[in-house]
Amino acid sequence: KKTKKKRHPHQQAKQQNMKPYAFLLASRLLVLPCILCRLQARNAPFTTGTTTTVPEEEEEEENQQQQQLHETTTLMILQRPPQPPPPPQKTPTPSDWSGMYAKTLQVVHEHTPAGWIDDDNNDWEAWDGQVIDPTQYPDAAALADKVCPGGNTVLGQRKLFYQHNPFDNVLHPSKADVDEWNRFLLQHIRRLFGYTGPDYEIEPDVCLYALAMWNQERQLTTLWDSKYPVGADCKEGDPHACDSFYPTDMEDQRPYLPEDHPGCELKFGTSAGILTGAQADLPWSIVLSRVFCTTLRHGGFWSDDLGPFFRRTTFGLNFWDMDPTDMTSTEVRIVARWGGTLQPHLYPDPSRVPATDTVCVDVGESCQQGDVCCEGTCIPTFRGSGVCYNISAEPQAGASCVSIGKVCYESGECCDGSSCITTRFGKGRCYYE
Repeated sequence: KKTKKKRHPHQQAKQQNMKPYAFLLASRLLVLPCILCRLQARNAPFTTGTTTTVPEEEEEEENQQQQQLHETTTLMILQRPPQPPPPPQKTPTPSDWSGMYAKTLQVVHEHTPAGWIDDDNNDWEAWDGQVIDPTQYPDAAALADKVCPGGNTVLGQRKLFYQHNPFDNVLHPSKADVDEWNRFLLQHIRRLFGYTGPDYEIEPDVCLYALAMWNQERQLTTLWDSKYPVGADCKEGDPHACDSFYPTDMEDQRPYLPEDHPGCELKFGTSAGILTGAQADLPWSIVLSRVFCTTLRHGGFWSDDLGPFFRRTTFGLNFWDMDPTDMTSTEVRIVARWGGTLQPHLYPDPSRVPATDTVCVDVGESCQQGDVCCEGTCIPTFRGSGVCYNISAEPQAGASCVSIGKVCYESGECCDGSSCITTRFGKGRCYYE
């Protein structure tokens, strides 16, 4: 008994994309047998003695039939539904992915979800559409087991990939395709936990992608040390010590940005994370999901590194192969930069929910997510910390002082006796010392 060969999921998805114009193709092909029969009949030679000739009128009609067939084929091509334009690339062109491309293809034959993980592996568990409430799980490990059954992917990820078919070339996906896929994946992760709606839409940002790479170059190379010597010793400190660096000269920025881009200026309000869990030989379809799952398991849902996955509205990523020439090295360093609006968490951290008799935090004092402010709310500032701030008490336009929690430059600008506390980015915020 012959068995029908199972199609690769990628082939099935591509076949689905052909449906809009498959009917047109079939209808045109039905005409071909008639045309061929007529051509065969008309090409039958006339025999007169020992010579064979083809009447001129028959030859002319044959040419007309061939012209008609050519026009029909051309029409079929022209009537193909318009294809969407490729997404614009956000990853800087100088970012070197050559080692990661080569190392992956040593292990699997393409960068789709199939291959690196077996088809029957529980990594490919479907999502039932039910929103996951992280407060209902006793610890980070239990939540990670639910969201990332195999530790490499999230619920529903395989369906998401073949729904979008983001890689035009599965052997060598472009940076633009990978950027777009990571956006799809981040949005899907948010849907798993109910972070939906316009406030929780996330978009890639060219400057944040470039900033992530500049941070890596500052930390791991001496590329910028000669022209920008101030702060070059950040390599010797905390892994985040180089987070504030970016080349201020537009000519230095230009190779990292799209053509005609006006340039990037680091703004207050961005956050950074150095993420772990990836390998240089992973298909691009699961690199970011594995990083998310690792961070969730080891840091927890309310950790500083995981919070921006749900709360920030813009992002940029940089993947750095620590040794691209060594085919046995799989170490990858990933920097994520997050920006835009910082949206509130939908779920308070159970470990920080205060008891009913807990004393409230005064306005202007430091607070954490879940703390109760005597007035107003806890407004996050940087990497999870915040300040109790009464938004309703904010001065109207034209006020002579800067409200608590707002950006300032000099201490004399702040209201109510608060001070302008300088941040690592050069600006400050009005706080009580």
